[in-house]
Amino acid sequence: MKLTKEYITNCIEEVAPLVEEISGLECDLTDLNLIILPKNKLKKITPGVASYRSKNNFSIGNRFLGNEEFTKLLLGHELVHSAQDNSFPEFCNTLEVVNRIWKENHSTVSSLTKLIEGDASLIEQELSDKYFKNAKMNLLRFPLIPSSWVIPSDYFSWEETLRKKFNGNRRDINELYTAPIEELVKIFGE
Repeated sequence: MKLTKEYITNCIEEVAPLVEEISGLECDLTDLNLIILPKNKLKKITPGVASYRSKNNFSIGNRFLGNEEFTKLLLGHELVHSAQDNSFPEFCNTLEVVNRIWKENHSTVSSLTKLIEGDASLIEQELSDKYFKNAKMNLLRFPLIPSSWVIPSDYFSWEETLRKKFNGNRRDINELYTAPIEELVKIFGE
């Protein structure tokens, strides 16, 4: 079954307030731009099945990859990135520059990326626990497996770092977006 812009827009409008509630960040859905692509074209843009590109530009594959709760959970993760960008534009502007420089000098992922993906995964897990407990995805020939089975292990480790160090305190986690990079390196390592 193919996904439509109307369906995805409705899912995003339903999930955005949940992301705001959990994250304390603001989702701005003004001028929402959805790009629904066949899988072969999506892979050229992102290795995943959905992607937040920039100011309210989202790309997503054109086929259902799981049940409706999985679709909403997947979009919730990408909405966190939109909320991060909207709530901390200076951080997100800095991210691109720092990541480019970082890649030239390191073989690891930058602490900024670890914060962004770790926090998005933390919020995604809270969305799953509170609202989308039955999120299941299709993988290869295995129908409807738990969505947590396919999340990259790095994301889990970055999420766990935030969970352990901040015990779910959103105010403290959100303050990391304005912290000096040296502070993030102390938290996540190089």
